[in-house]
Amino acid sequence: LGFVSLTEPLPANQLGLLGARLSSMSRFPPQATSYRGEMVITSTGDSAAVALGRVAQAGSLPRDILERLANIAAARTEIEEREEIVRGLARQWYRRATDLADRIRDRLPTGRGDATRRALEVDVAVSALADIPASERKRLLNRLIAMWSHEPDPSQRVALATIIGSLGLILK
Repeated sequence: LGFVSLTEPLPANQLGLLGARLSSMSRFPPQATSYRGEMVITSTGDSAAVALGRVAQAGSLPRDILERLANIAAARTEIEEREEIVRGLARQWYRRATDLADRIRDRLPTGRGDATRRALEVDVAVSALADIPASERKRLLNRLIAMWSHEPDPSQRVALATIIGSLGLILK
């Protein structure tokens, strides 16, 4: 269904089927383990999450499904096709941004205090930057460096530095 959605919109009932296959724990912010040491978000629903990531690349998804996808992508970095989810989140979060650098700066604080979520925000921002033309990336690199040099929060500086480093690798 995810591949089909890249060429034509999915009917609501098929989108609902994919959403129903997501792990029930994906409704909550990611934690590595429960109080008993068990993995909270397991492999159940991986294929549905990847399919929904592809759907998100081509069309809009409801906010609750996007949040669940973000929780899965943040908690389960080992998913084989996680990049599809990250790409879908990038399209959803940054699609309408008139100024990508400002939008990245505005989104990074959503991961404040949660290293897992901050890492996801960085991955999604890098994916969004990889989707734009190379000439625009160079301009954004300079803006991100300026933002980094003026950022007082150490965790935000690290996140911006990671994005800048990743963007530098993409430009080579």
